[in-house]
Amino acid sequence: RAGGGPLLANRIRLADAFHARSWGFEILVVDAGSRDGTGVLIDELSRRAKRAIGQIRFLDNRKQPGLGAAAAAGLRVARGKYCLVAHAAFRKGGLNATLALEQLDAMVDALDQGCHVAVSEHGIVLRKQVAEAVANRVRVTGPGFYVELLHLAKRIGFRIRHFSEAGPSAGTLRDFMASLRVKLNDLAGAYEFESAPRPRVHAESARMAVVRSH
Repeated sequence: RAGGGPLLANRIRLADAFHARSWGFEILVVDAGSRDGTGVLIDELSRRAKRAIGQIRFLDNRKQPGLGAAAAAGLRVARGKYCLVAHAAFRKGGLNATLALEQLDAMVDALDQGCHVAVSEHGIVLRKQVAEAVANRVRVTGPGFYVELLHLAKRIGFRIRHFSEAGPSAGTLRDFMASLRVKLNDLAGAYEFESAPRPRVHAESARMAVVRSH
């Protein structure tokens, strides 16, 4: 995609925000077939983020294009206690990005207090154990991945808290079709819930893995 400059600025803003919160973190950028020079952007972001308590990792997932496939690939290798699958609001500058980051604080607090998944229109924050439980069950490779992720988390028994009436991509025909597909997959036994790990809560220091796809 075009627009490398604004995208880079927002990734630096995100890294700076985590640094200001003294969070240990990593940012995973998954290339699902972008055309905006993602590799060059990551090199620059890594240079800018050296002062931060974290690192930038780049995953080439062009053989499996699509938001869902990219997010699942990132969740499989994420090393954080918490994983943030960021929505497009983090790409916007100014007020929108500020509000998203303020809401992120509240979402992380909810996970600290025992919730497993926190959802807003800006994205989803989930515990690593949720990522491990859902990543290999993903069947929806496109934007409907958000619908599938929440369905999987709910069916397994994870506690979900909503911070807005709408989810990351709610209210679209695409999401309706994704929801229908997920329900059909579930009825067909595609997700094998019998082997899913039981929800648990760990008391440990927060560490964030941010999964972004391009």
